[in-house]
Amino acid sequence: MLSWGQRRQMQRSETLYTNAVEMARNPLFYNKFDVKDDVDGRFDALALCVSLVMRRLKGLGDEGSVLSQQLFDTMFADMDLTLREMGA
Repeated sequence: MLSWGQRRQMQRSETLYTNAVEMARNPLFYNKFDVKDDVDGRFDALALCVSLVMRRLKGLGDEGSVLSQQLFDTMFADMDLTLREMGA
C-alpha cells in the first residue's frame, strides 16, 4: 500500500505525463515540423516532450529528480500497456 506522499507523487507524475501526451499531440509537430503521424512519430514527439519535462525536474534538486524518475516510470508503464494492446 502506498503512503499518502507516494500517492501524491504518483498523481503528480500522472498529471505531468497526461500534459506531455497532450503537448505531443499538438498538430504543429506533424504539420510544421514534419513528424510522421504514425506510431513511431507519435512516440518521438512524446519522448521529446517528456524528456524536456524530466530535464527541468532534475534541475530542481532531489525532489525533482524523484519526480522525474516517477514520470519516466509512468511513461514506460503506459508504453508497455499500449504495446500489449497493439499486440506488439
